[in-house]
Amino acid sequence: DNIQWMMNDFKDYYNVAEAEEVRMTYGMPASVLPMMAPAQFDNLLSQQKPNCSILEMLGGGYYYVDNYSENGDRAKNLKVVADRLAAHMRQHRVKLLGVMAMNVKSEAAKEAFQAYVDANDQLEGIVALQYSPYAGGGGEVIWVTNKAGYDIPVITVQYSLWNFGNRNTEREGTPAYIAGRLKQEAQEKSFSVVCVHAWSNFSDHGQTEDPLIENQSGNIRGAGAAKLCAGHLNENFEVVNLQELVWRLRMSERPEQTKKYLSEVF
Repeated sequence: DNIQWMMNDFKDYYNVAEAEEVRMTYGMPASVLPMMAPAQFDNLLSQQKPNCSILEMLGGGYYYVDNYSENGDRAKNLKVVADRLAAHMRQHRVKLLGVMAMNVKSEAAKEAFQAYVDANDQLEGIVALQYSPYAGGGGEVIWVTNKAGYDIPVITVQYSLWNFGNRNTEREGTPAYIAGRLKQEAQEKSFSVVCVHAWSNFSDHGQTEDPLIENQSGNIRGAGAAKLCAGHLNENFEVVNLQELVWRLRMSERPEQTKKYLSEVF
């Protein structure tokens, strides 16, 4: 169903003005869609907005990286899927990977992260969603060293924009609620990934302090919901796409090796 969506209604989320304003990053099945519908994949890439970025999402199919092939030869099968994925990502010049796990902090998930990094020397960063809640990783960053000795960040989702109706949860909720949580943690966190639940709609109530009112009878979704959230932030924040966030994080936490890598590439 994820591929089907990319071939049909995804355009209503992808080709919107708000995406440019908030520098959205869109997860695409860049390893699978080109095989099933190459013309549609090319069409989507041709519509990519200058300040937006894309990432390969889910690693070549819908599976959880921490329990993938747990009843088989897991190490061997992880290498196979990682090698295949790396070939597709290099072919289409996609350098960010999004994955999903039942527990993004588990040793099994870390084993999978290492397999992806080992297979792809062009991989710049990984974003990890937990199946439920998406923001179960709490924004933790896990560093994985590739074969060239460079540390690659695995960034877990910090918060999700999600309409639960009459409630918010610890890390998921309305744009106003999530913006409030981000501002509370501004002194503690420097980099945050916020996931936008595609099927959640919100309404615009200006600079409201009501953490639930945006859940009521709205039709704002996707990049529009991200724009609502960004509008509640202050001058201490800058909204960037995931590719820029990854490089800012690498420069902040690993400045010397990042400068060395960039000098070799450029």
